Amino acid sequence: MSVWAVLAAAGRGERFGGDRPKVFARLGGLPLLAEPLRRLDDSEWIDGIVVAAPPGWEEPCIVLAEELGAGKVSSVVAGGETRAGSVRAALAEVVRNLSLRDNEKGLSTGEKQMFVKAKKILASELMYAKGMDEEECAEWLEDVLTGVGNGKKKTTAKKKPVAAAV
Repeated sequence: MSVWAVLAAAGRGERFGGDRPKVFARLGGLPLLAEPLRRLDDSEWIDGIVVAAPPGWEEPCIVLAEELGAGKVSSVVAGGETRAGSVRAALAEVVRNLSLRDNEKGLSTGEKQMFVKAKKILASELMYAKGMDEEECAEWLEDVLTGVGNGKKKTTAKKKPVAAAV
């Protein structure tokens, strides 16, 4: 089974103050973000990490992960305006990564279960953002993910109206 961690580190730290996001404030010579990255990377239970970084600070997050040797960090995404938005962005990246892996070499049974659950959670979050019902959003997400593997957005044929029998 594959276990992925979402590290929500995109807070602006307004109460904290300073000239940079709180996760880049120094503690013991390292940014605050270093400790959770290290712990997640060292955990034998975690197989992959997606970091939701402060917008505009994605590259410094990648550099920090490289400096720490945090090889389990698969992606760094720009966080949202809220914590929920940041988690949504990171979860979308987990779903995208699993979709790519599924298209390339398939998923284990545990990964398939995680993929299904992650898609359901993401669809339920997106339905509010996109103003769709749950079924429409799940279908939209499947269409997007179908295009992930081949680099193209899936286009669906328009259904022709069926003439009523007289």
